[in-house]
Amino acid sequence: GGGAMGLSTALHLLQAPGGQAPKITVVERDFSFARNSAALSAGGVRTQFSLRENVECSLYGLEVFKKGGLNRLIRGIRGGDGASA
Repeated sequence: GGGAMGLSTALHLLQAPGGQAPKITVVERDFSFARNSAALSAGGVRTQFSLRENVECSLYGLEVFKKGGLNRLIRGIRGGDGASA
């Protein structure tokens, strides 16, 4: 879907090394991406975990959001500038 997990997966698949990017299909009921689970949540990114690996994953996710990676992918899906999908 077009929430944080689905778009993040699509973004990372598009950026995978090894030559030509695969064709990715994101299935989302709301093409404006305004009503997906991530857009409607009041949550944040949790960084308080007992395992170092979980903290590192959360901090990486924060960096993706800060750099606008998911917004760039949405623009690409819509046909604007950004990653191709």
